[in-house]
Amino acid sequence: GLVEAHVAGLTLPDRVAVSSGLEAPSRHRHEVTVEPGDSLWHVAERLLGPAATDRAVAREWREIYALNRDRLGPDPDLIFPGTVLRLPEPTAPDREDP
Repeated sequence: GLVEAHVAGLTLPDRVAVSSGLEAPSRHRHEVTVEPGDSLWHVAERLLGPAATDRAVAREWREIYALNRDRLGPDPDLIFPGTVLRLPEPTAPDREDP
């Protein structure tokens, strides 16, 4: 109708998403889909960002594995593209002890 015709003329960045009732998970229930070449380390590293310490990444991938062991099985090094992983609640940035 009228709304569709009005929205159709806008460039993509100016469009407003219309709720379909199938919203993305809330920030309390994040999920990510495994991409080809991913490891749990890479997933954790992407989530935490470039400033994350190795200690923080190691802790994060273990948490991701613990939340998804039922989806991944007994080997955390064997993950498959297309697998949807639940993610832990966001935490404060890691602070290394001196």
